[in-house]
Amino acid sequence: MAKRGFIRIDDQAKLARIDELAGKLRSLGMTVTDISPVVGQITGTVEEDKLPGIHQILAGYGARFVLEGDDVEHRLPDPRSDLQ
Repeated sequence: MAKRGFIRIDDQAKLARIDELAGKLRSLGMTVTDISPVVGQITGTVEEDKLPGIHQILAGYGARFVLEGDDVEHRLPDPRSDLQ
């Protein structure tokens, strides 16, 4: 099953290598749909069985794979607000 996610480069010194990283990800079978060098993010989909290889490559780039479903942030209104 294909997983959609985001590659986040946490190591600012490695942002200049984002295109190189995208190429390696493609060679491992990831379909890269967007590269955002300014924020250090690559978006794409990859088959679940390819994730171990992806994680191994990412470690050398100071990057991590975040599943789309794990990237959701929930915010609740202040407990004192009228919405509570």
